[in-house]
Amino acid sequence: MRFCYGHRRFTLYPQSVDSWNLNPDNYTDDFLKRTKDLGFDALEVGVEVLSKLGTEQKIKDFSSKLSDAGLVIGCVRAGGTLHDAQNGPTNRARLNDAIKYAGWSRVEVVNSAISAPARHPGHPAGSLPGSQSGWTVAQDASRDAMLYVYDELAIVFQNACSMASDAGTDITVEVHQNSPVDNSWSALLLYEKVGRDNFGINPDIGNVLWNYDVPEENFEETMLFHGDATEKCDGLFAIPLKIWRRRGEAHQAEVVESLGAFAQPAGPTVRKVYEGFRDEILTDLKAAGVGSLPGTSAEVLDQELRDKISPGRITVDQWTEVITTAHELGIPTTSTVMFGYLETPIQLAKHMDLIRGIQMQTGGITEFVPLSFVHTEAPMFIKGLVDNVRPGPSGIDVIKMHAIARIMLNNWIPNIQASWVKEGPRMSQLLLTAGVNDLGGTLINESISTAAGAQHGQLMRPSEFRQMIRQAGRIPAERYTTYKTRRVFSDTDQELDPLDLVGDNVEEVFGSYKRLVKLDTYRFEHPNKPSAKV
Repeated sequence: MRFCYGHRRFTLYPQSVDSWNLNPDNYTDDFLKRTKDLGFDALEVGVEVLSKLGTEQKIKDFSSKLSDAGLVIGCVRAGGTLHDAQNGPTNRARLNDAIKYAGWSRVEVVNSAISAPARHPGHPAGSLPGSQSGWTVAQDASRDAMLYVYDELAIVFQNACSMASDAGTDITVEVHQNSPVDNSWSALLLYEKVGRDNFGINPDIGNVLWNYDVPEENFEETMLFHGDATEKCDGLFAIPLKIWRRRGEAHQAEVVESLGAFAQPAGPTVRKVYEGFRDEILTDLKAAGVGSLPGTSAEVLDQELRDKISPGRITVDQWTEVITTAHELGIPTTSTVMFGYLETPIQLAKHMDLIRGIQMQTGGITEFVPLSFVHTEAPMFIKGLVDNVRPGPSGIDVIKMHAIARIMLNNWIPNIQASWVKEGPRMSQLLLTAGVNDLGGTLINESISTAAGAQHGQLMRPSEFRQMIRQAGRIPAERYTTYKTRRVFSDTDQELDPLDLVGDNVEEVFGSYKRLVKLDTYRFEHPNKPSAKV
């Protein structure tokens, strides 16, 4: 069944700027005939239209008028914020009305499009992203939503489903911009929390392929572009693939015919290079046995700063995409930040806020690792590739960074790791009293920090680790990558690991990255200063 959005401006034929004139009289014979001639079978009718009709008999008469034109009311649409104190009660009442009207007119589906409260209510409409409903760069309301929002929404829809069951109709929630339900993870989360047989997700393809630049020059083009996006979902995301293809082709996009299309916070299904990595490489890696990924290359997740210090490196959006997709595939990751060079405290706070937001959505981050900038041999410092770079953080900056990370992330990421390679054994001991509960691993010939001039990354023997931890007043334990405890060591433990038996000739045994980085073979030419090799 092909649905047409007949509840808005399309009923005003020829088109009008009065988009929300939802008068039942707008459903003229001419409009209904043209809609049927375009190949549509049903109309999505706004609850406002039926509210204007008011009585059961008038609504049945309206339904009969559509039937005479060869159309039916495919679904009744309600919407708006449902959980906030200001607008929630009104919109919940509208949802209940929609269910009542659907029962009167024997409509099978009540479709709800949830909007999110404005993120910047004190600012003029349109002045900031989220200062009004319908902001063009939307698809990110779920990032800002706390988990309790979905608990509150679940209660609303459970009550609605009980009422709908009595009326003989189903409830769907639309994947929509400026909504807590704007991608796959959030849709699945709400779906699972509601847990009712007559509750489903409407994966509105028109919203996924949202494009404000598509001209609506005539009635036919408008109807064909916006139509048949609403389908009753017999199963989650059970929408015909032909709709995907047609809408993708209209946008000159390669269509992703999978649930993954909804996983992109930005919405469109146009493939980029990194999406090939996301869709193919990560899946193949998991199938091959990869069980976790490092969340490195994060630096500071501020695009303006990244463009200065690491031009050409993976973007903030790409990093986020890879990490969240790994989580969706069941692959946990770490998370990191590099500090002490050019960043500001605000940028660091926003970085941790983004990390926290990802964790709130996916729960896939095992640890957060602050990484001090080592300037000694860092090209952007010693060769002046970037202006005004600081020579790493001070000792107090290091302590503050780890302590604040514990405060900001404590309820979501339980593990804060100190990098003994960066900080050295003594500072690492101190950090165990400032929010840190993990010291990483023994490592062997760590390369990145060593290449930048760090002096501690060759090898930390297991017995040295245990001694360092005990001296700090903590109990040493060995863990797996996923932070499941493998074993806890007693105070009297004297066990020797094979690595404890390695003598002082570590470089001879394991090789030396210090020697490797002196070679020109693997040097990288900075894109902003081609003469500078780093």
